[in-house]
Amino acid sequence: MRSIVLLKSKLTMPRLDNGLVQRELLTEIIRELDAYPVTVITAGAGYGKTTAVVQALQNYFLPCGWYTAGPEDDNVYNFSLYLAGALEASVPGLAAWYREQVEKQDKFDWKMAFSLLLTGLEELSGGGARPGVVVVDDWHLVQDDPEIQQFFDRFLARRPQEIRVVLLTRLQVSLKEVQRLMITGCLLSLGTRQLSFDREEIRRCLEETAAGEGAYTAEDVERVYSFTEGWAMAVKMMGNYRQLPVSRLMDPFGDGEEWEDGRLDALFQYLARDILAGQSQDMKEFLLRSALLDLFNSRLCRDIFGDAAAGRHIDAARRQGLFVVETSLGFYRYHHLFQEFLRREAEKYLENISELQRRAGSYYRKQGDNEAALRQFVQAGCWEEARQCLGSLALELIYSGRSRLLARYLEYLPLDWRESPDILLALGEEERYSNNYQQALLLYKRTAQLCRKEDNAAGVSRAYRHMAEVYLDTIQPLEAQLLLRRSYKVLPASMKKDKAELLELMTENLVNQGRTRQAQRYLRLASRVYYPFALQDRNNLRARILVRTGQPHRALQLLRGKDNVRQSAERISYSFRESLLIISLCHVYLGQREPALVAAREAVAAGEKLRSPFVIMMGYVRMGHGLLGAGEEERQAAWDAYEKATLLSRELNIVRLQGEILQGKGLWHALRGNWPVALECGQECISIAERFRDWWFAAVAWHSLGMSAVLCNCYQEAEGYLQRAGQLFARCGDDLGRTASAWWDCWRLLQQENDGQFRQAYYEYSRLCRENQAYFLNDQPSLLGNIGGFSVLGLEEQAKRLKLDGAPAELIAGRTPLFAEGLKIQTLGSFRVWRNECEITGSQWRRESSRQLLRLLLSHRQCGLHKEIAMVQMWPEDDFASANTRFKVALSNLLNVLDPGRGPRTPSRFIIRKGSTYWLNEAVNIELDAPRFEQLVGEAVILLKGKNPTAETLLREAVALYQGDYLEEAADESSFAERERLRKLYFRALEYLSRLCIRKGNYDEGLHWAEAMLSRDNCWERAYQLQLLCYHHLQNQVMLVRTYQRCCSVFAQELGIRPSSGTRELYERLTES
Repeated sequence: MRSIVLLKSKLTMPRLDNGLVQRELLTEIIRELDAYPVTVITAGAGYGKTTAVVQALQNYFLPCGWYTAGPEDDNVYNFSLYLAGALEASVPGLAAWYREQVEKQDKFDWKMAFSLLLTGLEELSGGGARPGVVVVDDWHLVQDDPEIQQFFDRFLARRPQEIRVVLLTRLQVSLKEVQRLMITGCLLSLGTRQLSFDREEIRRCLEETAAGEGAYTAEDVERVYSFTEGWAMAVKMMGNYRQLPVSRLMDPFGDGEEWEDGRLDALFQYLARDILAGQSQDMKEFLLRSALLDLFNSRLCRDIFGDAAAGRHIDAARRQGLFVVETSLGFYRYHHLFQEFLRREAEKYLENISELQRRAGSYYRKQGDNEAALRQFVQAGCWEEARQCLGSLALELIYSGRSRLLARYLEYLPLDWRESPDILLALGEEERYSNNYQQALLLYKRTAQLCRKEDNAAGVSRAYRHMAEVYLDTIQPLEAQLLLRRSYKVLPASMKKDKAELLELMTENLVNQGRTRQAQRYLRLASRVYYPFALQDRNNLRARILVRTGQPHRALQLLRGKDNVRQSAERISYSFRESLLIISLCHVYLGQREPALVAAREAVAAGEKLRSPFVIMMGYVRMGHGLLGAGEEERQAAWDAYEKATLLSRELNIVRLQGEILQGKGLWHALRGNWPVALECGQECISIAERFRDWWFAAVAWHSLGMSAVLCNCYQEAEGYLQRAGQLFARCGDDLGRTASAWWDCWRLLQQENDGQFRQAYYEYSRLCRENQAYFLNDQPSLLGNIGGFSVLGLEEQAKRLKLDGAPAELIAGRTPLFAEGLKIQTLGSFRVWRNECEITGSQWRRESSRQLLRLLLSHRQCGLHKEIAMVQMWPEDDFASANTRFKVALSNLLNVLDPGRGPRTPSRFIIRKGSTYWLNEAVNIELDAPRFEQLVGEAVILLKGKNPTAETLLREAVALYQGDYLEEAADESSFAERERLRKLYFRALEYLSRLCIRKGNYDEGLHWAEAMLSRDNCWERAYQLQLLCYHHLQNQVMLVRTYQRCCSVFAQELGIRPSSGTRELYERLTES
């Protein structure tokens, strides 16, 4: 046979351009090929397969042969000659020997080629070839020829062991030997995931290609990463074109006009020439149509476009490496840049593109996906449908902190189509949350006018409601009350959830007036009559009620965890209701200076992220409170904080906001002995509180003025102020405030040396302090308590001199700051209890029955534990009298173990009794892991619905809390039911975590969470499904098969059944693809 001339360029390793980014991690991965007989690198065009291999092999210690295949080599004759040429590096002389033998043959097929090549390898290598690597680039150009497939498959099976083979291809390799090596774990397989640039590599690539034109910001890099998804060709081209408008990347309505003159145009021309032009007409039309959808599958394409062959087209697109990405089970999308290219081509060649987009929009709307529908309607020019979709979306966008996206959507609607009640209401909400209250009121009024014209009573009610919320935000309860009543009156009776939400706002308005008892009645009414109110509480209403009823410690427990959720900048501002602001106030009331300052500073930072001057101002106020009781230097910092808050309050022009600033400034002047100015500040603060009918804050204002008077030695004036404060605190149900006023009254009388009145005041203070456990008032400076840091020895000496014995000794000595200390109980896993940060050990319990009783109390903490139920469960064989005696002994020992400092006949802090029923007293500082775990998962599930990234953080925290099953030592039925419920919740959290990891491409971590499920229950089928998906994405066919086999084996042995049809179908689909 006549030989061909081998082109040297096809047998030479390509040279690399200067300035390439060094990818150390990828290079190290590829260099592992020495441990594998065959390496396959599969990725679409432009992913840098060749570049990555050349970088890895440049300084490789073994000889490397290279063969770049072309379409002209699609016959076994050419292919085998070039393969022999590439093997020359490991077996010198092979190329010439093989050519000479081939020329002697009259008939030539794959069997002859294989026989000659293997003979040459054995003869010239002397039974042992030199270790080396041979690379076959662009394998996809020749793999369809049956003879090449058979020849090369046999070569891989019988090649010398010293030679490593590397295949670079755009399409999946279907050779039998490759499949065998994969199953046995002897194949190194890399794909787009490993070849894609990460953020750091993108940054270096962009800066090197744009040298001298300024560095890219982290935001630029993130946008480029999101848009290119690490596609090497696109990243390099974007770096070469420095003027690329990075801020417009990922625009939902982007038309690509910014790029017309850019070098990315060259990328699109390449895609049109190299990829699209080679497709059949049916395939082209499928690509152009499906690119109109952000996500697609065969069902969507069939329902929207009537494409019955969509499934076959999707499979073909995946086999050909046409940038198809599987996002979740059964759904696909295109690479962003490839989709942009296809959409531009669709505008040129699809005559009915507007009709297709309209049909897609109608389909999404029926499915409830208004955002996807909106994009389709806008692109189709269907303005009425687009307005309706935007109206349904507008409030959701505002509440999720995406007001900028709403503005972008509005830009694409013609002016005549922008005015609708829903859109105007949302724009009003945006102005309200930006503290532009007058503009918000104008928009709400315009909304009400439009709704009246349309005879839309529900819309009118909503407009009144949002007007009222302006006055709630600015704490103007009289105006808010009028509008809330109007809103409730016009609301149709059938809209029960809206009525409940109005009751919630009415409750908040009552709280703002200091009418907390009435507010609690409204709260119970909403919960009982309308819907599960406890799941709402958007405005931290329950926590604010607790603060205003003298329970800041319980408010902190309620808010624990919520402060993390509400730190995201992708949300609206909650005004003065921000968790961090309430947390800071609780800490200053409890005299906990450092955590108060931390929360206040974080609130200022959160306000800056949210662009909310209101939150920033209140953050500075709380910062001033936290610094007030410290030294002189810190007090100056407190004044600076109050001054910053004053400037912001003037800009906002909201009189009510100045009240708390004046409270702080009055105390600041009093601490310096400046009574005239302190009096002026206090009186103005009281005037503001009473003007706005906020009786609780009026109590705080009168109390602060009384404190100032005592600090300035104006004892006669202080008497009236403190008496008025005590009356108002009692009216509002704030026992902590009453206790603080009693403390200052004692201190005033001590300074006046009025023994008779001191005796009476001291007994009253002792009673209130004991009942409300407010011993911390003696220990540490607090905003309502001993802010001057006075020594309480004078009180102690006076009490001893007058022989007052109504209070426990620690009242004066200040050795038990009970709000700061308490119990911590671990119920998930081993049952453990800590008292004041010290674990109660086995010997300290003294009786196992006390531990068992505490476990029963925990299991019955919602409804209480009746004594007879405990007796039956703990001593089922004893008679009543014996069990009753044993119960009393166990209870007495438990009370002593939990609270060893408790005096005789003194009520327990931690366990309360009503009749024969006992409860854990959750009003005190008891930290339980199970409710916290449940709260974290519940909040995460809610956030997942809005695709809030904070959900993942909460899920991780929840999973870390779950150290084992709930009270795993307990055997009673109530514990069993709770154990199973929490266990299912734990599995649910793990499943969510695994799916989130899969969605982000973190497949190894997704496997970890799935395995965590199986380690606790090896029959949890969803875990096997998740593992199958992970191994599929990792292109690890071996482990995919083994996982399914493990699932089948476990189900057969443990349950005697097969896996469900869903698992079987998933496995079949993944193995076929």
